[in-house]
Amino acid sequence: CLSCGWEDGKKPNKEYLSKRYTGTAYEIFDFKETEMESSHFVRQLLPKFSLKFRSLWDLAMEFRKILFLPYGEFYIG
Repeated sequence: CLSCGWEDGKKPNKEYLSKRYTGTAYEIFDFKETEMESSHFVRQLLPKFSLKFRSLWDLAMEFRKILFLPYGEFYIG
């Protein structure tokens, strides 16, 4: 949703996505944890979806809830 569905040759989130796998282990963890927090997820991450995938926002919110909020609070196994 962040890297697909854009016009040919456009990759507006390339730098943003690279933060998911570059840096120290702590920096990567901190970035991913921040991304999954509710307010940041809704205001920063979802708007980065290409227009082609905007209809999947509700599904993304449900996956986030299942994967990271199984006990009602933020949890990373």
